[in-house]
Order: sequence, then structure tokens, then C-alpha cells
Amino acid sequence: FPNPSANKGNLGVFAFEKVGRHFLHSGWIFEAEGKRVFYTPHGFHHNNPMLPKNIDLWISSLGGYQLPFWLGGEIALGFNYHQQTLEKLKPRFFTRTHDVQKPGTGWVSRFGKSIQPTDQQMSNLKNDERFIPLSAGEYFQIP
Repeated sequence: FPNPSANKGNLGVFAFEKVGRHFLHSGWIFEAEGKRVFYTPHGFHHNNPMLPKNIDLWISSLGGYQLPFWLGGEIALGFNYHQQTLEKLKPRFFTRTHDVQKPGTGWVSRFGKSIQPTDQQMSNLKNDERFIPLSAGEYFQIP
């Protein structure tokens, strides 16, 4: 995986570039064979001036996760931010990641609040021809 202190480089056949300055709401662009994948596991704000262009596949969380400010605050941006970013980013395809409910103990599980997309929101996504509903172990080859 890329060195966190590196903002650009190569990883085998992939070129990579970090996008954004926020420690959680940044992303990575991986490029190979002319295809660009934008990976933002905690979301990416639609008003970020570093929002990239010409993305083939966007991989991001749909759900939100909120902690009190003293434990980190907004960890994952959530569905509404996802939809606003999707509208501006205009990727050819998108899928979700990092949304599985994780078991936990201690402060984070006690104070954290997970906000998952509603059934109606998921139904709307499934009607978007760009949405690729992948499960663990499945893959998608970008045409």
C-alpha cells in the first residue's frame, strides 16, 4: 500500500495519487491501463476544490458514522454527502465499501452512531445504471 507520506508514486503497474488534505475525508486515485479508480472509504466532500475529473470507478462508503468531537467527530460522511459528491464527480461507475457494521467495545461503540442508507435510498441507487452492487469477494472489471 502507498506510503502515507507519499502523495504520488507507483505501486507495481498502478500509478497512485492522494487527493485531499483531510485526514479522513481524502482519497486515492489509482490508475492503470488508462482507467482511473477513486477510493474514498470515509467519503469525499462535494465542495472540495480537489474533486477529481474523469473517474471511471468511484469506491466510497454510503453510510455515515458519527462520534462526539472529542473522539474524532464525523468519521464517514454518509448517504446525503455521497449523493451530492456523485452528482459533481460524475464517475462512469460507482460501488460501496467500508459500510459493514463492525462489532466493537469501549468508547467508540458506546458513543458512535452509524447511519445507514434507508431501503428507499438503496432502491434508488439500484436504479442507477452506474451502481455496481458488489459483495465481499466479488469483483468488477471496468470496461
